[in-house]
Amino acid sequence: MPGVTRFDLELLGYRNDLAREQVLRFLSGQPALAPLARDTPLPQRLGGGLEHATGLRLLGALRDLGAAVRLVPSAGDGVGPVSPAAPP
Repeated sequence: MPGVTRFDLELLGYRNDLAREQVLRFLSGQPALAPLARDTPLPQRLGGGLEHATGLRLLGALRDLGAAVRLVPSAGDGVGPVSPAAPP
């Protein structure tokens, strides 16, 4: 639908090793999100083009498991590594 803002879910890190394992287990059961390996470099875009309500639900679940995640307006290029910010 035109005019509807979509969001990307970005994984920035984990609280600790236990949180990493819990988050990876959770992600393996989420077909809408990109699967991750234990050694995947971070930050990583998990899902692109998510509806706001879906993004907030996933954000809350991942934070409860110990993930450092954020929901950002979608850049429209799907999932994958997050490009570093340009130097000032």
